[in-house]
Amino acid sequence: MIKHKTWVGDVHRLRGDTTTRHGQIRLDKNERVTTFPNDFFEQIISEVTSDYLTAYPEPEPLYERLAQLHDVSIESLMITAGSDAGIRHCFDLFVNPGGEVIALDPTFAMVDIYCKLFGAKKQGIGYNSQLQLDLERLFSLIGPNTELIVIANPNSPTGTLIAEDDIVSILLKANSFKVPVLIDEAYYGFCKQTAVPLLKEHENLIVSRTFSKAYGLAGLRIGYLLAPPEIAQLLYRFRPMYEVNSLSILAATQLLDRPEIPENYLSSTEDGRKYLLEFAKAKGLNFKDTHANFVYIDFGGKKQAVIDELSNSGILVRGGLSIEGFETYLRISLGPLTVMQALVEALQRVEF
Repeated sequence: MIKHKTWVGDVHRLRGDTTTRHGQIRLDKNERVTTFPNDFFEQIISEVTSDYLTAYPEPEPLYERLAQLHDVSIESLMITAGSDAGIRHCFDLFVNPGGEVIALDPTFAMVDIYCKLFGAKKQGIGYNSQLQLDLERLFSLIGPNTELIVIANPNSPTGTLIAEDDIVSILLKANSFKVPVLIDEAYYGFCKQTAVPLLKEHENLIVSRTFSKAYGLAGLRIGYLLAPPEIAQLLYRFRPMYEVNSLSILAATQLLDRPEIPENYLSSTEDGRKYLLEFAKAKGLNFKDTHANFVYIDFGGKKQAVIDELSNSGILVRGGLSIEGFETYLRISLGPLTVMQALVEALQRVEF
């Protein structure tokens, strides 16, 4: 065997599906589930020239646009290939073999994978059966051996939210040990709470955003980090030669210039949320609403029958949480009313 980092052998990665999800109602990965307006899509296509394929990407105009959006300097930003790459860059900068990383458990799967790939010791902060987070344990674990704290807020897959006062308390204690805190706000938009205003007061705060959720660009893998300039410029040293591709830069820029598109989707998705949860109430089904664009519904002994019926109807959903008490729940991504009506129509064919 060729010499390599021995702990990599403990990392298990699943390959993707060989069958396409295109053309189905995708309620399994919290993506945008309706098409973009025709005029927006056609505008992007009309601007794509051969240069978008043959010339290297030019991200600086997007840096300037994001700086305007958040009223920060471009030195406070780093464009990334989604939240995934943003988290990776924080591991690159802060985490050493044997160092401790505090993270929610469960959370975005790549956090666990990066802990293993970097040889870090993960300190997981778990939830009880009511999805209440053990904040006391989180506070108690922050110490001289902590190298990074990663908090998805709202968290996925739980959909839970840590209040701003608690975030501030975490930042203050972490800063007493000079520990950076990464707040992953992938679901910002569906949830209005944000730590971005705290950047001016806390030198150890980093916020990650993505265009995959509220903006609907999951297929283009683009996001960014916000941080105090001192941290952002250190992170910038770990960027690849080009952060993202030209098509993602074009689409993200166009969406920033058309804020009504994500705003309309957010509003219509809230209508879809209300419709689906009213159906669950009418059927006497227990459910857990969240601060993100998905909910959990308890189908009890009918869970497999629901999965089968939805599959036959071309509707994809995801299994429940790996937390005691959620074995019979399904996670369902939310979408506008027309999509939720199609879901409910399929669910009506199952006897509850």
